[in-house]
Amino acid sequence: MTNLVQKPGVPKHANTARAGTFLIKGQYQEEQRVSAVEDRLIPVRGPLGVTVVEIKAGKARIVSSPCPDPHWHQGWISRAGEFRVCIPNQVVIRTFSEGMQIEDPYQLDGITR
Repeated sequence: MTNLVQKPGVPKHANTARAGTFLIKGQYQEEQRVSAVEDRLIPVRGPLGVTVVEIKAGKARIVSSPCPDPHWHQGWISRAGEFRVCIPNQVVIRTFSEGMQIEDPYQLDGITR
C-alpha cells in the first residue's frame, strides 16, 4: 500500500510547473494578473489598509500587511496551484501556469479561525 503525504506549505493540487501568472485580489480593488517575469512591489488595498506583494525571480510573497497578527508570513510561492492569503486584510495571491484553467481562482477549500 502506498500513502501519499502532502509536503508542508505545498497544496496537494499544486504541481511542479513554475507559475507564469500571479492573480492578486484585494477586497477593495479589481483582480490583477501579473507576469511572474517582471520583478516589482504591488500595493493591494484591503479593509485594514495596504498589503504589499513582492514579485521577484518568478516567485511571490506578502512582504508587509497591517494585520494585527502576521500569520500571512508564509514565504515565497512559485509553483502553479500555490496560494497565499492575508485573511484579516482579505488579500489573496494565486499562482497559475500556462494551460491551467482559471474558473474561480479564489475558491478555497476552507478557512479556520
